[in-house]
Amino acid sequence: MDEKRRDMLLGLLGLALLSLVLSMVLNRSLVRELTVKMGATMERLRSEAEYAMRKPPSRSRDLRGPTPSAITPGAPPILPLPEGGAPARALDPAHWIMGDDYPSEAIEREWEGIVSIAWTIEASGRAGQCYVLESSGHAALDEAACRLILLRGRFEPARDAEGRPISSIDQRQIVWRLDE
Repeated sequence: MDEKRRDMLLGLLGLALLSLVLSMVLNRSLVRELTVKMGATMERLRSEAEYAMRKPPSRSRDLRGPTPSAITPGAPPILPLPEGGAPARALDPAHWIMGDDYPSEAIEREWEGIVSIAWTIEASGRAGQCYVLESSGHAALDEAACRLILLRGRFEPARDAEGRPISSIDQRQIVWRLDE
């Protein structure tokens, strides 16, 4: 197990231990609120750990080659919701892209912009493929938006008229602004 994975697992263990200590010390309503926040953080860490574990560890950037793009070329598919079906529902979208996710290259070069993206939502509730509908004008910002949606985007999937989960599509604008 490489250091990054070990550190991630130790972090999760630390959060679980902190939750246990808080539940013994603090009142129940505060514990519920903290547990919800910690649950979202643990889900985000678990998601990032799953993503990191999908790729084999590399000892050298040169051996790995260029990082594959999170952006799927072309236009997104048309996935109409069947009559009587229910649309997908985003789970905790406020935590998908955070301020500390701003690409370092974009900070150094003071790049800002708005990127319009669309992504498929698989029947499993995970984001599948990401498409740039309108670029921010900076590839690093466009790439980061798609990478983060694919990494952290979770949904209650769309359902057909019989209630079976189905694939669907969603879209939004991501605003990249540097703090003044």
